[in-house]
Parts: sequence; C-alpha cells; structure tokens
Amino acid sequence: MKKTIASVLAVLMLMLSLGTSLSASGKGTINKTGMPNPFTEVRTMKEAKAITGFSMTVPKKAAGAKKVFINCTDDMIQVGYKSSLREVRIRKARGFVPDLDGDYNEYPKNRVLTVDKKLVFTSSAVLNKADGDYEMYYVAKWYSKGFTFSVTCENGMTKAQLVKIIKAVK
Repeated sequence: MKKTIASVLAVLMLMLSLGTSLSASGKGTINKTGMPNPFTEVRTMKEAKAITGFSMTVPKKAAGAKKVFINCTDDMIQVGYKSSLREVRIRKARGFVPDLDGDYNEYPKNRVLTVDKKLVFTSSAVLNKADGDYEMYYVAKWYSKGFTFSVTCENGMTKAQLVKIIKAVK
C-alpha cells in the first residue's frame, strides 16, 4: 500500500512539474504559461498616439519593404516592414532606452554616423561577393528630443537605405 501511494504521489509531482493538470474527465491538459505579449496591434498612428501619448513619422517603405504592422506598448511604437529580401523594424520610445532595438547579436563593425545632425550608432558587417565587398547595416539607434529611436534589419541594408529611413523617422 505504501508503495502504491508513493508511486501515485511521484506521478502527480511529475505531472505538476511538467505543467500538466488533470481535468474533471481525467484527461491531462497542458497549461502553458509565459510572458504575455506586451504589444497592442493598431491600424493607424493616431491609434498608437492614443496609447503612447506621442506620435511617430515613418516612411511608407523601408529599404524596399512595405509596411505590414504597427503595434505599441504604453511607452513605445513599433512599425514593421516586410519584403521578399528583408524585414525592417522601426521603434520609438520615450526617454533614453539603450537596448530599444532588441537585437543582441554581435556585429564586427560598430560606428557612429551623423545624419541630419543626429549621432547614429550603427552595427554592420562587410560581405564579400563576387562583384566586390560591400557593407550591410543591421542596427541603428539614436536619441533625439527626449526619445530613443532604432532601426533593425535582419538581412541587412545598405548605408543609403539606412540613411533614407533615418531621415524620414521623427
């Protein structure tokens, strides 16, 4: 009897540790828990401003990619763009937010560019192609007038594409 009780307790403890609970029907269900999505998806910048208390100006296209979503939290607006070649994300947050970009990769080149009197911190890499070497930019961030801004692109973009985006974002 003691072995049976011990076995049942062991099974129950195992099920609890795996996040499984027994329903009234006796079938196991898995309760997945995790961090809830902090973003609210909106359709317009006007809706984003109502949530954050500030506005954001962005380009219609970013590095050839079309705008596909706008979402925000209480203190940040994020706009996403997508094409067959790349995905671009532009963010704006109130105050100084050092890791606003959310990209924790390490890139071989980090430098500062000056774009419209803004100091822009960038991360890039030089790619070798048959037709020559060229530099691709993956992350850019800057602070201006009480806000932090960032641009990220998983597949990279040229300096000209990045500068065009930075000039359009306010």
